Amino acid sequence: MTSPRGMLTRLRRLGDRARQHAQRGVRGLLRAAPGRSPGTVESARASQTGLVRVTGWAYSPGDQVETVVVLVDGEPRRGKALFDAIEVVVQRAFRKGAAAVAELDRDLLFYLWTGPLSPCFGKDRMATFETYFVADPATYEETKNPYFRLIHDRAFCARMLREMGVDEACGFLVNGHVPVRLEAGETPIKRSGRAITIDGAFAAAYGDKGFSLVLDAQRIYLAQHHHFESAQAAIEQHADIVPTVSDVVVHERSRTVGDTETGDQIRAEIAVLEELVRAFEANIIRES
Repeated sequence: MTSPRGMLTRLRRLGDRARQHAQRGVRGLLRAAPGRSPGTVESARASQTGLVRVTGWAYSPGDQVETVVVLVDGEPRRGKALFDAIEVVVQRAFRKGAAAVAELDRDLLFYLWTGPLSPCFGKDRMATFETYFVADPATYEETKNPYFRLIHDRAFCARMLREMGVDEACGFLVNGHVPVRLEAGETPIKRSGRAITIDGAFAAAYGDKGFSLVLDAQRIYLAQHHHFESAQAAIEQHADIVPTVSDVVVHERSRTVGDTETGDQIRAEIAVLEELVRAFEANIIRES
C-alpha cells in the first residue's frame, strides 16, 4: 500500500507533468496558423495565469461562443476534428504500450485526464487531493466550464449536433459522470430538450441517487435509481431497487439496425459489393 508521503510525491509529479504539457500546448497555440480566433488564444493564455479556466468552449471578446483550439500532433484542432485527432493519439499510445509510447502522447493522455482545456474533463481542476488531505470544504470547489450552462440553449445544442454529424431534430448531447443534484432543482434533461446529463453512481454526496439512460427499439427513457440500504437488507427484508422510469422519446415505429450507425456501415459495404459486381459485369475487373 502506498504511504501518504509516497502518494503526495506521486500527485505532485502528475501535476507537474500536466502543467508542462499545458505550457507546451499554449506555446503551440500562440504559434498556430493564421486565422485563429483571438478569444481562443486569450482563453488559453488566461488559463495558464489562473485568470480564466475553461475547457471545451470559451467566450471571445465579442461574447460569441467558439470552440477552443488544442494542439494535437502539431496541428491546432477544434470541434469534431479535435475529438478525432485525440482518438488517434489515444489508440496509438495504447498500441505502443507504456514503455514505448512517445512522450507527447503520454503527456496528452495525462492532460486529457484533468487539463483545464481538455475537452474530456470539463472543469477548471480536480480537487481529489484536497478532499483527501484538506479539511476545509471551500478547497473542494471545482468549476464547470461554460459548456454546462450552454447546453440549456437549444441553438447551441443544434450547433454541436451539426458539428458532430448528428440530426439536430432528433439527436441529443449526452454527458455521463455528471451527478444530477435533484435537491438543488437540477434535472437530467436540460431546458434545451436536446441535452442530458447522467451519473449512475450511488454517492451520499449527491443524494444517494443515480440515473441511467436506456435506448431500446421502442423508446429512449431515463431510469432513476433510489437508495440501496445494504445487501443484508435485500436478503432479509427482500428490499429491492426498483427504478422510476420516465420516457424521453417514444418512437412512432420500432427502430431497427437499419436506423443506426451499424446500418449505415452495412449499406456502405453493400454499395461497395454492388460496385464490384458492376465492375465484373463490365469486364473492368477480369476473372482469373
